[in-house]
Amino acid sequence: MNEPAHNSQSSGWLRELMVRSRQRHVTFLRRYLGYLSLTVLISSVLFHLAMSVEGREQVWWIGPYWTVSTMTTLGLGDVSFNMWPGQLLTALVVMVGLVFMLVLLPLLLVRFPQWVEAKGASRVRKEMPEELTGHVVLTHRDPITQYLVERLVLYGTPYVLIVSDIEEALKLTDLGWSVMVGDLDSPDTYRAARLDQASLMAATGTDVRNSNAVFTARGVAPDVSILSTADRAMSTEVLQLAGSTRVVQLSSLMGRGLARRVIGGDAQAHVIGRFGEVLVAEANAARTPLVGKNLMESNLRDLVDVSVVGKWERGDFEIAGPETEIGPHTVLMLAGTREQLLDYSAIMAIYNVSAEPILVIGGGRVGRATAQALSNRGIDYRVVESKRERCLDEHFVQGDAADPAVLESAGIKKAPTVIITIHDDDMNIFLSLYVRRLRPDVHIVSRATFNKNVETLHRAGADFVLSTASMGASAIFNLLEGSGSVTITEGLEIFQVPVPSRLVGRTLSESDLRRETGCTVVALKTIEGMRTNPNPALQLPAEADIVLIGTRESEASFFARYVE
Repeated sequence: MNEPAHNSQSSGWLRELMVRSRQRHVTFLRRYLGYLSLTVLISSVLFHLAMSVEGREQVWWIGPYWTVSTMTTLGLGDVSFNMWPGQLLTALVVMVGLVFMLVLLPLLLVRFPQWVEAKGASRVRKEMPEELTGHVVLTHRDPITQYLVERLVLYGTPYVLIVSDIEEALKLTDLGWSVMVGDLDSPDTYRAARLDQASLMAATGTDVRNSNAVFTARGVAPDVSILSTADRAMSTEVLQLAGSTRVVQLSSLMGRGLARRVIGGDAQAHVIGRFGEVLVAEANAARTPLVGKNLMESNLRDLVDVSVVGKWERGDFEIAGPETEIGPHTVLMLAGTREQLLDYSAIMAIYNVSAEPILVIGGGRVGRATAQALSNRGIDYRVVESKRERCLDEHFVQGDAADPAVLESAGIKKAPTVIITIHDDDMNIFLSLYVRRLRPDVHIVSRATFNKNVETLHRAGADFVLSTASMGASAIFNLLEGSGSVTITEGLEIFQVPVPSRLVGRTLSESDLRRETGCTVVALKTIEGMRTNPNPALQLPAEADIVLIGTRESEASFFARYVE
């Protein structure tokens, strides 16, 4: 733990040395330009005096013109002297020009890049404004924070990313990021970031670096909420001791998220998120009486008063409408109260029942966390893992997941769901294609390390994809008090806003928000309480909030259209 501090001191000393060096370069440039201008001025005056000695008069600008052409040894010859005073002046100006052009100018050109760097460094903030409050302090730039910043910008929440490298800070500043230069293990950095006035700090680096940053920051701001991520379970306690308010173990979070998406074995509603009293659930429509009908014909709203806000169709999410068709691969997205979802499950409990084990590919940290989450739900499973030391009990099958014989011994032929948990997006894409070819009808849930690979995994055959970046960012954003938004699943948000002035007095059917923005109103919150699935004929009051659900794109469309 002493080595980072030593490195920080060395880094600070070198940075101070560089600042002083740049200051000398700027001073040299100013003196060079000053002496050059003074030389041109004096030479121009002497030029006119020498011309008067010869009895010739020249306009004023001929003096600087002759001086510059003579100093640069261009030798145009259009202006020259006939007498010795002028000829002597010419020789002196040539010699002075040689000094400026051949000695001082090369030195200036050598130092010019450093001068440019010094000018660029001045654009990077080293301290945040004193009046800044309620902001989020980020300690690392990674896929999680990149995803998080998009959410913060959408909701107008200020933030600052602390970067130790000036060149990286310049690049991020040019890209529009809010950046500040500083060392993560220096208390002065967090004072300069106004951490004591922030609403949250998020440390998303390695476990060791997070512990150092959190411990340092906690000494500056004892009362600020600090969230840190952890790769290993054993690091959780250390990070809590360092001062973390909450520690998110990414592998455990991903495992629970993947296990929640196991809905291929029954047709009941499985809760995947909540916003106050509003629960969001998913239900598999396969082998139920709903297949072949549209939402209007299903009459679900009248039967159980549950709202169908959208559907998943082989990885593609679609906002639901009266004409939305329900097919054999459709997964319905439902919103309602606990009682309404229980009523739905009671009706559908007899359909699509399967006692076959879930197949989990990969027995690493995420795979084991997924298996534990399935076990907690009372769901049988089999884990395919190539490393013998990871095969813990009879639920594990050792072998290569790319070997059809191994998958067959693990139950690929009858498994209702296959969960791919490997920490390699390329391999996950390969396995999604492979499993989809072996079982065209199976329900595939896959993990993605990078958010950019989510769409590719969908096209490869995965029905659902959860990325580490979005899950980590959502955990951080959901911790923000007053954010008004909760990420339910990959790319799907539920958020609460005051009824916009343009919608006051209009009914939900008149506003047609689903068609205009892609968002669905799932609840209305008034002083009397929360009313889920409000009647479309209900007029929206002024003193109320509406709760909506939609994709990130539809959420942005709503804000652009209705929120000033």
